[in-house]
Amino acid sequence: LDFGIWGHTSNGKSGPDSRSYEQSYLRFNFDRQGARWLTRFGVQLSYLHKLDFTNHDITDFISPLSFHVSFTQQFDSWIDKSEIAFQASPGGKFANHWGKGGYQASWSFRPARLQLVPAIYFQYFYGHAETLLNYEQKVSEFRGGLIF
Repeated sequence: LDFGIWGHTSNGKSGPDSRSYEQSYLRFNFDRQGARWLTRFGVQLSYLHKLDFTNHDITDFISPLSFHVSFTQQFDSWIDKSEIAFQASPGGKFANHWGKGGYQASWSFRPARLQLVPAIYFQYFYGHAETLLNYEQKVSEFRGGLIF
C-alpha cells in the first residue's frame, strides 16, 4: 500500500504553454512470485487538485484511476530476464471515459550471452495525456531504447 500526500506534475513552462496539477493518491500493490516469474498488479486512486488555468479540463483526460500489471520472468537461455507490462488509465473525472484515457504496453529484456548491464526496451502508448502540453490530443507513439 502506497500513500502519496502531495505530488506535483508540471511541464516546466510558463505563460500560455504552462501545464501543471497536483495530486494525492492511494495505490494498492499486489505481488505473486513463482519459481521463475513475478507478477505485479497495482491499482491507483488519485485526487487531482490545483490545476493550472491553462489545463482546467485535464481531468477529462487524466482520471483518478489507473491499473498496472507486469510479468517478469527469469530464464536460463539467450534472454536472462524479460518483463512485459501493461498500464491503463481511463479518462474522465470519474474514470468513465475509456476513449479519452491512455494505454501503454512495454517489453524489456536482457540478452544473457552479451553480458549487457542495460536492458533493451520497447514501448507503445496510445491515447491522451502522454505529455502535459498536448494532453487533449490522441497520440500513438512507439519507442525503443536502453534501460540502465
